[in-house]
Formats: sequence, C-alpha cells, structure tokens
Amino acid sequence: MEQSVLRFQFKDAAGLSHAFDTLQELGYDPVREQGHLLHIHIERQDLTSALEIAEACGGQLVEEAGRSEMNVMDEAYGMHMIPIPAHLVNEDWADDAAYAVVDPRGDDLSHREEEAIGWDDELSNQFPGGVHL
Repeated sequence: MEQSVLRFQFKDAAGLSHAFDTLQELGYDPVREQGHLLHIHIERQDLTSALEIAEACGGQLVEEAGRSEMNVMDEAYGMHMIPIPAHLVNEDWADDAAYAVVDPRGDDLSHREEEAIGWDDELSNQFPGGVHL
C-alpha cells in the first residue's frame, strides 16, 4: 500500500533542521530529501500539527499531482464540515421598528448585563486592582 506524504520546501537548512527535529520529537517520521526538501508520512498522523510546525519553521507545502494545497488544508482543518446556515439566520431578523429599543441617553449600551445589574463586587466576582506584596 502506498503511503501519502506531505512534502515541504524550506528556504534554508536551519529551518529544515528545526522542523525535522520538532516533527521527529513529536512522533512523526520526517525524511530529508535533496536540497531543502522534507517529507512526512501522514497515515494516522495529526495533519494540522505537521502543517503548522513546517510552516512555522519557514516551510512551504509543495503541491503534487492529485493533492493541491487546498485539498491538504481542507483535510487538516475540516472546513467542509462547518455548517453555515446563513439562510436560517437571515430569516430570523426582525425588521419591524417596533422591536427596536433605543436608549434615550443615546449611547445604546443600556442593555448590557453589567449596566442592567450594576457593578457589585460580590455579584461580578471582582477583585481590587494593584500590586500587593
């Protein structure tokens, strides 16, 4: 069975070495290639961490046939799994002016919880500021 790999191109040897050491320490199996290339096998590995480590060390994902950078990022972060029910959100808006409550003072902040309740140390669990030794 052929394993999937992620290949990264680094600008310098220092970034490559740092990424290699970090990935190896975290349990990945990084492999150095000619030049400033590094690849890791991604079977049963945390793809998100590997991407972030390599990119933090100055690496860029090298696209290969069949796997674009967008495909890898989508697999890592699961962006296609996030539902955005915009049509439901928009239908719940109340456009009627009767629903709008305007603060007569003009700041329109009177409906915040702390202004409705007031500042009370016991209620809001506040502590005195300053440095005490």
